[in-house]
Amino acid sequence: MVIYLLKINIVMMLLYGFYRLMFNRDTFFGWRRGMLVGILLASLLIPSMNIAYWVEGHAATESMANTMAATYTQVIYPSMSDAVVLPVLSWMDAIRYIYLGGVLLLTLRLLWQLVSIIYIACTTPVVDVCGTSVHVIKGNGSPFSFFHWIFANPDNQPVAQYDEILVHESAHAEQFHSLDIMLAELFTIFCWFNPFVWLMRREVRMNLEFLADKSVLENGNDQKTYQYHLLGLSYNKNVATISNNFNVLPLKKRIKMMN
Repeated sequence: MVIYLLKINIVMMLLYGFYRLMFNRDTFFGWRRGMLVGILLASLLIPSMNIAYWVEGHAATESMANTMAATYTQVIYPSMSDAVVLPVLSWMDAIRYIYLGGVLLLTLRLLWQLVSIIYIACTTPVVDVCGTSVHVIKGNGSPFSFFHWIFANPDNQPVAQYDEILVHESAHAEQFHSLDIMLAELFTIFCWFNPFVWLMRREVRMNLEFLADKSVLENGNDQKTYQYHLLGLSYNKNVATISNNFNVLPLKKRIKMMN
């Protein structure tokens, strides 16, 4: 299991480096989305591939592998007559406990966010806006969406901005962007020690915002007006980071991609 986890992280690092080198500056956001999801899935599948055929029939390779296995077995697991087993915490055990502790904390964080979003969805009134169901939130929270749920406060924005928000969040909902986010979140939980998995998570979220911004502009909204609306909106952190937020991610890069 440990070897498989390490292979996943190595494959992800290599594929992420290739992605940054080849696709970082293009504006084919649909292809980029497929590439990012493909990197995550390939990181799971490639390490699990059977490579037994590489060594099948090679007597020298098999002999060397058997010799190394026997040597390491004698070194790591000496006989009871040669060593006394003491109940001490080894450094491998310490690493294992630290890793599992990180997984547990991030899992609890994800569950808390899911419960918070479900609670808001169940306790907020729903209104129909041009065929779109919107959960009306209170206060100055930034609009966001999660799967088919869209949360916004129409009293906080002018009509023109509110229309842009609905188009933006509807794009997230209709294109199932939350699936990508949840996949990236699960990778972050189990590979939290790898800085590249956090970069992948950020890249996935950023590209989804590019896709939603593109939908707003394709809907007939003026590009400059929409960009000024983004800049003018005050950011208020939502209850969860697994939701698709309207103006959370860095606006400078979003505006650059729109231009």
